[in-house]
Amino acid sequence: MTQAQTPNLIFSQHGWADTATLMRDLAAAVAPVGTVIIASDLGFMRTWHRMEPLIAQAEQEALNAFATYPTAQADVVGHSMGGLIWIELLTRHPEWLPHIRRLALLGSPVLGADLARMISLLSGNFSIASDLGRNRRNKASQIAQQIPTLVLAGDSDGGSDGTIPITSTDVPGARVIVLKGIAHADLRTSPRVHAYLRHFFAGLPIPALTDRLVEELHKVPGMTSAHLRDFLRATITLEFVDGTTLRSWKNPAGVDHVFVADARGHCVFGGFVGWIDAEGLALTIHGLKRQLAPYRIG
Repeated sequence: MTQAQTPNLIFSQHGWADTATLMRDLAAAVAPVGTVIIASDLGFMRTWHRMEPLIAQAEQEALNAFATYPTAQADVVGHSMGGLIWIELLTRHPEWLPHIRRLALLGSPVLGADLARMISLLSGNFSIASDLGRNRRNKASQIAQQIPTLVLAGDSDGGSDGTIPITSTDVPGARVIVLKGIAHADLRTSPRVHAYLRHFFAGLPIPALTDRLVEELHKVPGMTSAHLRDFLRATITLEFVDGTTLRSWKNPAGVDHVFVADARGHCVFGGFVGWIDAEGLALTIHGLKRQLAPYRIG
């Protein structure tokens, strides 16, 4: 097979207490047509034991793939422990880095899983719990300095995806996006996650849109600063590939509120308009939706 005929690869790795099925489906949904999918199935029960045999299996399947396609370029996506496995593999195999185009981590506890540490300490079970509890932040950061890395973290309860704290997923040097309303397991199947991954793996531009949204909203006649507490009541109206979200809320008096949050979900703008200016706000939001359509999620 010539280099021109060499397909791209995508390694899609499942995590703890899981099998390859959903991650194989995810890869099929986000990878370009013709991409070869390698979704290593580690076995549901085996994921409850030590990580080393799991790393070894994923390593062998990657070696086989690179042997078959020695000039191929590959993308990598790992969910939870699957992301940790690939952090270990890329740390142990720096010679692979020139072949890796992009790395995406979905809810991977690179700082260590607090719940796993607790289980390990309280139960004396030093199997997978102690492996998941290790801090791999420096390893992940070193990788992110060499290849584009995207971190998608769910926020289903105001601080975690129900399993992994948002703070545990942070990787210095990576693009980190916090997805409101998405739980840990749903990071594999959410259409929002798929949309982010498709854009990322396609190598499309990711403009910084937060400041633009804030600037346009400041121009709306009658715009008045809103209280931050109302941000928590707002729901996502528009979502963009850089993680910026525009959120809206109407109070009991029918007054329209609008907020802008950055990629980590932090409120950077909040305002409201009176009834007389509500149409102007609606027109501005509609205009942003149209003008920024190529960068919208969903």
